[in-house]
Amino acid sequence: MDEIKLKGIVANKVGDIIKGTAYVDPYCENFPDDFDNLILVCKRVSFENIKDLTNFKAIITSYGGVLSHAAMLLRELNVPCIVAVEKADTIIKNSDKLILDFNKGVIKIRR
Repeated sequence: MDEIKLKGIVANKVGDIIKGTAYVDPYCENFPDDFDNLILVCKRVSFENIKDLTNFKAIITSYGGVLSHAAMLLRELNVPCIVAVEKADTIIKNSDKLILDFNKGVIKIRR
C-alpha cells in the first residue's frame, strides 16, 4: 500500500486524528447522496453549499489560510479542516483512505 504525505494549515481542530475516505470535488458542485465517512477535498468552499459542508467528516482545501473565507466559515460550522494543502484536489483521488493529523497539519494518503 502506497502512502503519500501532504502538509497544510490547521484551520479548525476538532480532535487530534480523523480518518475517512476522500471525496474529491474541486469546485464543490456535485455532492454525494451518502456522506458517510467522507472527507471533502476541494479548491475552496463557498456559501452556496453551506448546508452540505457540515455533513462531511472533515474538509481539505488547496487554497486559503487561517483567516481565509473557508477557514472562518468552517470554524463557525465546527467542521474540522486543513487549508492551503497545495494541489490537494489533484493529488488526492476519490476513495483514497485519508488520515488527518490535526496536531501537525499532515494528511496521509493511502492507496
